[in-house]
Amino acid sequence: MKNVQEVKSVHQPVALIHLSVRLYGNRTRASEGEVSTTLPEEYQFKLARRLFAKDVLKDIEKVRNAARSFTYAKSVRYPVRGLTATTFKMLPELIEGLDALQIQFQERVEDFLCRYETALQRAAEDLGPRAFNKKRYPTADAMREKFSFEYKILEAPAPAEGLKEISKDLYNKEVTKIQQMMDEAGRDMVQALCDRFVEFFNRCVDKMTKEKKRFKCTAFENFEAFLDDIPKLSQVTTDVQLQKQLNGLAAKTKNMVQNLDLDSLRDNEKYRVDMGKDFKKIEAATIELMESIPKRSIKIMNK
Repeated sequence: MKNVQEVKSVHQPVALIHLSVRLYGNRTRASEGEVSTTLPEEYQFKLARRLFAKDVLKDIEKVRNAARSFTYAKSVRYPVRGLTATTFKMLPELIEGLDALQIQFQERVEDFLCRYETALQRAAEDLGPRAFNKKRYPTADAMREKFSFEYKILEAPAPAEGLKEISKDLYNKEVTKIQQMMDEAGRDMVQALCDRFVEFFNRCVDKMTKEKKRFKCTAFENFEAFLDDIPKLSQVTTDVQLQKQLNGLAAKTKNMVQNLDLDSLRDNEKYRVDMGKDFKKIEAATIELMESIPKRSIKIMNK
């Protein structure tokens, strides 16, 4: 009789994030005979036209954009459309930030709804009787339903627990397949992290190698914040060696960024060129690390 294999477990180092922020579309097809260029500029939108001036929903759009940027900063691209992945160490910070943005979004929506009648009156005045048709606009209650801010924390794939009762061998095969899939996903996620690393490098090197009268701190501050997050985000992979390499590059780069003299960057061409070269060396090391990550292969699974 064949020995029954002991049931294995699959370790998933990540949680998956799905963010969905929906806004009122604020556009409609131009009616027959209506020419977009005859409308006020703030109502024009390609071949369609806006129902409200583009600044009316600006405050809500800012919160949506902030939510997307924040999620992007605190997670890594996952190889499934619509999902990003983050580590359990980063998860509390991500949830706290999204909760705060969700409240802010709801407040901005309520503020817009309080001013809804005023916005309608403005649209009527700006568009005139020929272009304005109140039937095209939802009621205030219906408008509320046009906005939503939701996010979900999902578990990484795992085999069905009920499979254990049917066959331990089948369960273990599923564990192995999922582990292989997650290992590949982990490499993809580290690749995405390295891509972001290089993107920040390019921005900073661009500032250091071009003559500028004034250097803003924002790019370097954003880079430093990203470097602070790398030790948490690098745990998307279970490859300890890969984690150590990435964390080491982040620590070395952070030390350089913290010691930058922005006044010298602005006034001293030699300092600017020398620092640009130092950054290029670390960028080259990052690209070398990226090239060492095994690429995803196409596999045909036999039955």
